[in-house]
Order: sequence, then structure tokens, then C-alpha cells
Amino acid sequence: ANAIFHFGFGSRPVSPVSIAVIHSLFNIAITVILLPFTKGLIRLSALMVKDRKNTGAGNVPKLLDERLLFSPSVAVQACEGVTEKMGSIAEQTVREAIEVVRRYDKKVGAGIEEHEVELDRLEDQLGSYLVKLSSKALSTEDSRKISRMLHAIGDFERLGDHGVNLLKVSREMEEKKISFSAEAAEEIDVLSAAIREILSLTMQAF
Repeated sequence: ANAIFHFGFGSRPVSPVSIAVIHSLFNIAITVILLPFTKGLIRLSALMVKDRKNTGAGNVPKLLDERLLFSPSVAVQACEGVTEKMGSIAEQTVREAIEVVRRYDKKVGAGIEEHEVELDRLEDQLGSYLVKLSSKALSTEDSRKISRMLHAIGDFERLGDHGVNLLKVSREMEEKKISFSAEAAEEIDVLSAAIREILSLTMQAF
């Protein structure tokens, strides 16, 4: 590069300070150049890094590759995508659990249990990754996002637990041939509608 552009500092003695300055300027320049292509880079990383096993409810690809840790902003956005997917699974789990409380369905019950296992897996995987990511050089905004996600994934995992608890109650009622009275069924319908609305508003807010 110096042979082409003849930089003035090319013939000067190299010092630790000049190395640090040049390194910083290089990183800033690369960041500015790549910033408009952030979304494209995330899509590219999603295509290049696939989870070969890719099992469980939700069919979530493994976007949390260790190599993304060298680009913290890209890694944060990848984590947000997985967190949103986790929230969707949690919402679906509770919605299905509400349905089986009123009308037990063995197939739906199996799906609820699969969702809960997947939520556990995602919380473990995502939580560990976010802790590693939090040790990197981050902007204030990215640090705030990581803190928010660490709180959210615990809540999403607990929603899965609540779904399984409702399933257990429904299964026990089915086995013991217990049913709700007409009045109780009406009250459950009102509560179920309220829970669905709360879930919907929660996910929109997130």
C-alpha cells in the first residue's frame, strides 16, 4: 500500500504508540465500511453456520458460533434472533397447555414436553454464549441488550415449565376422569383469554 500511495509515515520508526493508533484507525475504518452490511452479514453467517443436529421443537439453527464473538455487534443481533425464537416457543407452549387443560390431547401434550426440553436447551446454550459475549468490548447499547436477554431467557424457560405443569394437571384429570363444572369451565375460558392476551402483549413489548 505504501508503494502505491506513498504514506508519509512509511519511513518513520515504528513505536508501540504508532502501532496502536494505526490499529485503532484500521478497526474504525473497517467498522464504518461494514456497518451498512450488518444484516447481510448476519444472513450470510446463518447460511454458513448450520446446526447439523438441529433437533427439538422450533427447529432452531445454531447461529451462536464462537467465531461471531470476534464481531460483538453481529453476535448480539444473532442472540436477539435466537431469543425471539425462544419467546415464540414459550408462547406456543403456554397456549397449547391452556387448550389441553380444557380438552386433553395426548399428541399436543407430547409437543408441549418437546417444547419444554427445547427451551431448556436454548436457555443453557444462549445463557452461556451471552456470558462469554458480555466479556467483550461492547457499546452501552449492546451491553443493555445482553442484560435484557439474560433476564428474558430465564422468564421464557419458566413459561415452558408452567406449560408442563398445566399439562400434568390435565393428564391427571384425564386419568382420574375428573371434569370441570359448567361454571368452572366458563371461568377458565375467561382466564385463558386473559392469559392469551397477556402473552401476546408481552411478546409485542419484547
